[in-house]
Amino acid sequence: MKRLSLVMILSALTFHNASSQTYIGRNFWQPFISVQYGSMNFGDVGTMYHHILQTYRDEGVPVQIQTDFGRTVELGGGAMYSPIQSMWLGVSVTYSYSPAFSDYRDFAGTLRINGSVRSTQLVFMGGYTLARVAGCPIRAFVKPGYSSFSAVITENLQIPSSAGTIYSRSRSTSTGGPYLEMTVGAWIPVGPLQLSVELGYRGVFIGQSAYSLETVPADPATPNSQVYWNVADSGFMLTTSIGLPLY
Repeated sequence: MKRLSLVMILSALTFHNASSQTYIGRNFWQPFISVQYGSMNFGDVGTMYHHILQTYRDEGVPVQIQTDFGRTVELGGGAMYSPIQSMWLGVSVTYSYSPAFSDYRDFAGTLRINGSVRSTQLVFMGGYTLARVAGCPIRAFVKPGYSSFSAVITENLQIPSSAGTIYSRSRSTSTGGPYLEMTVGAWIPVGPLQLSVELGYRGVFIGQSAYSLETVPADPATPNSQVYWNVADSGFMLTTSIGLPLY
């Protein structure tokens, strides 16, 4: 009975110490910079771009894609704060860019059909350390926020005898909406720094948005006007970041 009592007391002390280590209060900051790369879906923006290309191809102009929408690079920075062991709070600002380039050249001139999607996100972060593998914490994060979003698709035709563009048409929009990203990743100590690798999914919930259609010179068949398309910004992202722990 004495042995059983001793085991129970030791077990209770061990659990108490582990629990105390998990929930002990502290003052821990970590500013960081991050780079993300992802494959995104932009809704009608990407669909419209491919529709424009197909329209030219149907007319006998074999426009080729050099870079398609979807490949997205994102740069950002922010700071995380750990008030207690295993819990993380933070804020970050990020900027993302996804281009699209297509062109066709022959003796008559050059046709360029380009586009871009740009967005800026203000993101709040909440995370929790799930486990440790080889001394490296595995953390899950939920990152809500707000994203401002702009998209443009342009068509430009030039001929050798002209000093500039003789025809252009553009579709553009600027809007914004709620942002949500969820990630899981590992934090690896590299000297005094923390290197993280996260995989996650993000979405910007915008929906239907007006875009401006402008043609120069003005085309009576397609007057400058506002029409609507469904805008999205969602997909999987791979994130790497470097942070400097500050105790």
